[in-house]
Amino acid sequence: MNIKNINIVIVVFVAVLALWGMISPASAFAQNNKFGIHVTVPTDTDLDRAAALVNGDTGAYGYVKFVIQQGERDAGQWQSIFDKLRERRLIPVIRIATEPEGENWQIPRVSEATSWAQFLNSLNWVTEKRYVILFNEPNHANEWGGSVDPTGYGRVAAVYAEALKNASADFSIMLAGLDLTAPEARPMYADAQKFLQTSIPEFCAYFTTRNLICNDYIDAISSHSYPNPGFSGTPFDTGRSSIRGYQYELGWYRGLLGKELPVYITETGWDTSKVGHETAASYFVTAFTNVWLPDERVQAVIPFLLNYQTPPFLQFSFLSQGENPQPYSKYLRIQSLAKVQGAPSIRDTAQVAGDIPVRIVEESSYSIPFAVKNTGQAIWDAGAYTLVLETTDFEEGVLTAQPIPLPKLTPLHETYALAQISTGYTGEKMQGTVSAVLMRGSDEIARTLPQKVVIEPHPSLSLRLTLFAKGLSTGDDFEVQIFDNDEQLVYKKSSVKVTLGRATVEGISNVAPGRKYRVVILKPYYLPRQAISTFADGVTIIEFEELLPLDFNQDGKLSLADIPGLFTQKDPNDMGFFEKVRLLLP
Repeated sequence: MNIKNINIVIVVFVAVLALWGMISPASAFAQNNKFGIHVTVPTDTDLDRAAALVNGDTGAYGYVKFVIQQGERDAGQWQSIFDKLRERRLIPVIRIATEPEGENWQIPRVSEATSWAQFLNSLNWVTEKRYVILFNEPNHANEWGGSVDPTGYGRVAAVYAEALKNASADFSIMLAGLDLTAPEARPMYADAQKFLQTSIPEFCAYFTTRNLICNDYIDAISSHSYPNPGFSGTPFDTGRSSIRGYQYELGWYRGLLGKELPVYITETGWDTSKVGHETAASYFVTAFTNVWLPDERVQAVIPFLLNYQTPPFLQFSFLSQGENPQPYSKYLRIQSLAKVQGAPSIRDTAQVAGDIPVRIVEESSYSIPFAVKNTGQAIWDAGAYTLVLETTDFEEGVLTAQPIPLPKLTPLHETYALAQISTGYTGEKMQGTVSAVLMRGSDEIARTLPQKVVIEPHPSLSLRLTLFAKGLSTGDDFEVQIFDNDEQLVYKKSSVKVTLGRATVEGISNVAPGRKYRVVILKPYYLPRQAISTFADGVTIIEFEELLPLDFNQDGKLSLADIPGLFTQKDPNDMGFFEKVRLLLP
């Protein structure tokens, strides 16, 4: 057989497989870890078990499905759960539910739609897409107030879908998964196809009357592709009651909506009381390997369920019964299957705020505090994000700053970063802009608006002071210290010469003209004096109160310890008693 004939055979073989539903054309979906599991109670232990099952050692961002009942809408509790899922790299799929009433579930109230949307929208989700399923198997009477009502379901689901989409376009909405084996026996049961043939047109009619596009409110199919009959079929079976049931739903939805939808198999699994644990494990491996994973229309497979300790679902549990449940073979076999690193879209945003001075001084250094808040969905690993100060219009080397690596930061939390900037010599005023930019590698996450900054020549201080009993003194043992609003020492100069109560300090650095500073004057054995002053262009004049010679132990403050300090010498350079007394005399 020549190469041309071989190619023809391959094309025909692939086409046949595609028609049978084993494979499908390449989709536009990102790389996706399809493995998932249903979790009833999101304890830390079960979340760890879920992560180990669906992500394995090499994968990430498998799916975990939860049911939230109407009375369980505690935003704080569920945000804590979502944060734990984020740490474990698990994607939540939420099925909303009402409350049981006798043997039936209450019919959802239209009036609750907005409350549900507000609650779910208040949560910071793990990924940009927020997967929500609108109720459960309404083609069973006990799931819908005791009587099947596809018309009523379509109307109610439409109201809930609209409320969710109005709250956020990020919601990915699925209608309820249906029992694909239910007979057409109203009012207790409805055939799944016939149920959709009524409920979806009713769903769409709601939006048509509001001049909205129905297809914008259904994003995916939630399928309950169980191996029936009796949850004991084989993975080789075909038909709508098999694990390939979703293939029929794809056709039904396509015919009713005119578009291809992705499929999330949100319930499936074998009854181990009928097939046994080892057979169930083998069936799962075959189903994943030969049916679900190769079919790109299937975005997730979420078996029912991880841990259930009592009837009626004990036989579906992946963990054994008891105080310390152990994994059954189906858990271990699925865990051992190769997993991929899912690549869901995750919103990475931040708020950055800092107090960049408008005016600074040449040949100076500044510490600028910035508040950085993680407002997105990503966990910032330590060192993976940096805060960079970006400058424009300055000559090279005139204004420099080092990138600041940030610590680990989870969503909705804030950290503080201290930026260090330095200026070179300019000799004259120079103007440019400074922006703070948050970077993840080479990707920009957020930036502040450009701040106009002027670099000015060094300012000077003109000091005026007197000493107690000495008046306008002269000496060269004075010291000047300058503190900023954060009480950080930004400048110090010793051996300042004072002549007849006047001194000039030139070439002051590290200050921002136009801002207030605390300027302190010190002299040995005298209590410090201070003044709050705004630095001006050129020379700033500061007049201090009279310095008092009462700091005999030289600790910078007046206390009882100064009394013995009057009579003792700390070292040979310390004044003696009579010299200290003379400070008090004219």
